[in-house]
Amino acid sequence: INAEYMGVNDEVNVDDLKDIDVMATKHCNEILFIEKMGVTAEMFNDVVDERFVTTLSDGSEFELEPNGANIPLTYENRERYVELVTKARLDESHAQMEAIRKGMTKVIPARMLSLLGWQELEENVCGRLKIDVDELMKSTGYQDCSKDDETFKYFWEALRQMTEEEKSLVLKFSTGRPRLPCKLMLQLLGHNPPDNYLPEAHTCFFRLDLPKYTSTEIMKEKLLYAARNCVAIDTDFAALEGLTDYDEDTS
Repeated sequence: INAEYMGVNDEVNVDDLKDIDVMATKHCNEILFIEKMGVTAEMFNDVVDERFVTTLSDGSEFELEPNGANIPLTYENRERYVELVTKARLDESHAQMEAIRKGMTKVIPARMLSLLGWQELEENVCGRLKIDVDELMKSTGYQDCSKDDETFKYFWEALRQMTEEEKSLVLKFSTGRPRLPCKLMLQLLGHNPPDNYLPEAHTCFFRLDLPKYTSTEIMKEKLLYAARNCVAIDTDFAALEGLTDYDEDTS
């Protein structure tokens, strides 16, 4: 999202383009700092043969200036070219961003957005990237069992041993959300022998059912296997693979 357009008091530049198109960002930086590649002003047009045109996300060509297809990119106008490419790519989703902005301002007064940086806005809308295990423990409930059960001791120890990416995968598997804040409900399963079974998630209820694993190591192994391989809850993944039949409640 273009943070400046959304009302956040941050400016955007070519580095923000990487969130939309990594290759376009790399290309713009190469053009802008082409001297670092040993290309001088005299050599520029022997190496670069482009016009004031860019390709948008839908694959269509867009002229950066009137008659841009006939304006050659030169050493002298390369900064203008990069500026226009950046503007065109960051503004191409104007209609979609306007719809998001209107929706947000029904919840958050528009004047308040200008008080936030983009990181603060992202955190308030999407949650925090860093998963604090202690914070998650405080918001976790236990269904028909005691929080002092040894199985839960293994669970929290396993989470503390994981990387941030791994913790996020486990949280998404359990609740459908990859970030905090969220509530989690834990329940025990009576499967026997427990180490032969995987955990079960009921994302509609933010509930994770755990077999009574016999060690922290087994707990971590089973959680990560489930989180990495049971991805039917992810509709983007399903769409990508052409899947249409998936269970929205249980992973």
